[in-house]
Amino acid sequence: MEQKLSELKNIKTTGHKTKIRATSLATFADILGQLSQREIQVFQAIKQLRTCNNLMISKEVHLPINCVTGRTNSLKKYGLIRVLKRDICPFIGRLTDFYRIPEWINGVL
Repeated sequence: MEQKLSELKNIKTTGHKTKIRATSLATFADILGQLSQREIQVFQAIKQLRTCNNLMISKEVHLPINCVTGRTNSLKKYGLIRVLKRDICPFIGRLTDFYRIPEWINGVL
């Protein structure tokens, strides 16, 4: 993740067309640099699981769910993840939010 962060800071967009502006990439790199270790851990779990809810993330990273929910809320606030759908959790049978990393972030990372 650190290597990707340093690569983002050094991207030059002159000479070729991109769908993301250089200022957006710089802001994105700044946000990634400010994440705590737990937020990075939750972000990487969401990236690996693709579509997941807090309970699935909790099981993936071996943390209590109350440690995960705060991290998903902050990642959602930063715009690094988004709510894909509200659906029934296959484990507990309750309505939960399912998260996903936006496509433009997957293209950058």
